[in-house]
This record gives sequence, structure tokens and C-alpha cells, in this order.
Amino acid sequence: MSTSNVGYTAQNETGMGVGVARGSFYLIGRAVRLPAFTFLIILEPVVRFTLSTVALLSVLTAFFFKFLSAPHFPFLGMLGFGVGCILLLMAYQKAIRLLSR
Repeated sequence: MSTSNVGYTAQNETGMGVGVARGSFYLIGRAVRLPAFTFLIILEPVVRFTLSTVALLSVLTAFFFKFLSAPHFPFLGMLGFGVGCILLLMAYQKAIRLLSR
């Protein structure tokens, strides 16, 4: 009883090509992720300060004009803008966490 290894070598060569492709995609991914991560980390203090300040000021302005009873003031729009700034800050931090892996 003799067995043939033809199927095994064909599968081995295909696996090697897939391994090379995976390795090259890994290196390309690292080459893209590292500069993007560095850029986001460098800008993080500025982005955090700006978005937090804008969110706080928009919420305080919304409540100030709501209690002042200014006519036709977009109260919900200002609150939504403040919440949107905080959500944008959360998305920024999530992007940093994803790129840091």
C-alpha cells in the first residue's frame, strides 16, 4: 500500500502563499496604523480641551438662555450640539484605543 503526498504538497504551497499574503497585509496595516496612531496621540490634548470646552459652553449657554426666556432660542439644538461634542470625543478616544492594539 503506497500513498501519495501530492495533495499534501499542493495544500502546503497554497498555505505558504496565503501566509505570505497575510504577512504582507499585516506589515502594510502596521505601516498605516503607526503614523495614524502617532498623529492622534499628538493631537489628543488639543482635541480633548477643545471638544470639552465647546460642549460645556454650549450646554451652559443653552440653560442660560432657557432661563433667561429668550424668544426663539434653539434650546434642544444647543443641548444636542454639546452632547454631539462629547460623543465625538468618545469616538476619538475609541479610535486611539483601536489603533493602539
